[in-house]
Amino acid sequence: MLYYKVVKTGRQGFRSAIVLRRPWRLDYAVGEWTKPQVPDTKLFVFESLNAARDFAARESNAAVFCCEVEGEPTHPSRMAWLGDLCSFWQAYLQKVPYAGGTPPRGTVWVDAVKLIEEVK
Repeated sequence: MLYYKVVKTGRQGFRSAIVLRRPWRLDYAVGEWTKPQVPDTKLFVFESLNAARDFAARESNAAVFCCEVEGEPTHPSRMAWLGDLCSFWQAYLQKVPYAGGTPPRGTVWVDAVKLIEEVK
């Protein structure tokens, strides 16, 4: 099954669409596997092209790629919204409740992502 990843585009290539600071922000390259740099965390992808396009439309300099994934896709029940994703993962790793918002429609968690081709 194909999944879809929304990334930011820029002079440095492709980066995480939401998180701007390391170690949470990741760099992506077409044809290469990307895994989270923080142990026991996941990557967010979309199950449908329409959901990915809806999300990308709200972000500046965003691109949608079809991608392969590793790991069983899991539907997250709660997550931080946009600027607070780092706090979400910190709470997740500490196994404490996080009262963040609902994930974007069609989002799943996976262990690794390989960008295949940009969707125009």
